[in-house]
Amino acid sequence: MSEFGEQLEFHDLEMQLQTDFAPSAWQDVRTILAVSGGADSVALLRAMVACRPTAATGDLHVIHVNHGWREEQSDGDQQFVEQLCDELGLACHAVSRTSEVITEELARNQRYEVFLEKARQLGARYVLTAHTQNDQVETLIDRVFRGTGLAGLRGIPRTRQLDHGITLLRPLLNQTRASVLAYLKQLGQLHREDSSNQSSEFTRNRIRNELIPLLKTQYHAGADQAILRLRETAIELSDYLATKSEPIAERAVISCADHQVVLDCTAFRGVASVEVRQALLQIWQQAGWPRQDMTRGHWLQLETLVSKTSEPLTLPGNVRAEKNGEQLSLTRR
Repeated sequence: MSEFGEQLEFHDLEMQLQTDFAPSAWQDVRTILAVSGGADSVALLRAMVACRPTAATGDLHVIHVNHGWREEQSDGDQQFVEQLCDELGLACHAVSRTSEVITEELARNQRYEVFLEKARQLGARYVLTAHTQNDQVETLIDRVFRGTGLAGLRGIPRTRQLDHGITLLRPLLNQTRASVLAYLKQLGQLHREDSSNQSSEFTRNRIRNELIPLLKTQYHAGADQAILRLRETAIELSDYLATKSEPIAERAVISCADHQVVLDCTAFRGVASVEVRQALLQIWQQAGWPRQDMTRGHWLQLETLVSKTSEPLTLPGNVRAEKNGEQLSLTRR
């Protein structure tokens, strides 16, 4: 074990990590850490190494995705992560994913493709990302502006399945960015600063750097916590609606193939609009289709098509909705 893991006392962040993601769950399996070199992921890396029991039989692997957007700076991030892993005695897998078009969504999709690919190759049980409470707040605000429904207000989930036997987990979601920075300062641990995080070109950056500080200084000092409380309420209501809508969704599905779902629209008769939309959401999720870009407007359009005949729709995820009599076909191309 490296010098970083040899300690008798744990820092506050490490103690919280052991509560939120008990070592007994991961000490004897292979776990992958997604590390960009930024403060959050470096803190997760250091904390996981510190919390790994001496007798653990599982191992930790690091994945770093180099998008190459910032040229020398991107290469510097990779070198930093590789050097830190070398000091910690961990295997580091650096993967390049470049594109002529730079978008937040493309970069995110590329990273998760790499995570799943490497997890399969390495036989990993867990893939960990370092999303924090701040990321949660930023995501919720972004989704409100996009016109999200209750499902979107659930925010970033703590866990989700990437594949059979492979779970994506975000163990720092209860930590603030301030606590992360304080932890790294206590350790004397350096991290990389992504200069693109200051660019106003990206919506997420404007929310983080401009809108949230404005809300907290000019409107409500606890604006971020108020947003998190709204999330808790949304989760409660969403869970309640899910139990009400599940049998409706089951009655409605006539067939479900890889790229097409056929629905019996009579199953929605006499059902409250909010339950219809929830049932459609559940069907959409069961099909495994992306719903990030599905706004409230899209769900309302789909609900209208269920209740009356109208022109076919093309929805996010390249899903075509077309009604024929009382049957609605959802086909992903």
